[in-house]
Amino acid sequence: MHGVHDRSAYIHTLSALSDVGAHWRVYAFLASIGNHTGVGLASADLEGLASRGFRLLERRDSFDRRGRPSAWFLFEMVGHVR
Repeated sequence: MHGVHDRSAYIHTLSALSDVGAHWRVYAFLASIGNHTGVGLASADLEGLASRGFRLLERRDSFDRRGRPSAWFLFEMVGHVR
């Protein structure tokens, strides 16, 4: 199982490789309340993207076939944070 450190490293790498104006679309499961180390994006993950220069343009919440909460996200790189 991937933890919060893996997600942080992924966001850091994505930020470093993205040019200003780049768009990133991702489908993700949403972490249940209080689940910050397991499967799915938590609020802290979305805040981490904002702190790395990504702006959320669109979010479409839904459920997968098993009824797990999920969402499509569209982000834009607006600036690199050092």
